[in-house]
Amino acid sequence: TIAAIGLSVIPSVGFGVWVMPKEWKRVTVAVLSTAGLAVMLSSVMTTGAVIMLPPLIMLFILNNQGLKESVKVSKTIFLINLVVMGITILICLISLLINGADFSRFVTGSELPSAIAEAAEA
Repeated sequence: TIAAIGLSVIPSVGFGVWVMPKEWKRVTVAVLSTAGLAVMLSSVMTTGAVIMLPPLIMLFILNNQGLKESVKVSKTIFLINLVVMGITILICLISLLINGADFSRFVTGSELPSAIAEAAEA
């Protein structure tokens, strides 16, 4: 999951820096902090939902930036992507409501196998 989130961060940051080179710090911080949030949420949400969070933030930044027509993200494409992502996240939340969520891994962490725990103590 972390690798997939990382793979979604690379094009998000790359495209944002390419389109808005003067805003590279803001773009990078926004996408990386969203990726950090996605990693935390990956313990309670599906992989597909958390992978889409960094590109979604990039779409919001681009849409709110008011870029020139030559590089502006089409509102139609943005809305289609937003609807698809929204449906995916909604399905994830419904799945959590139906099946319940195991928040113990998020709150207390997961158990290490005994071999790893013994090696860490040595």
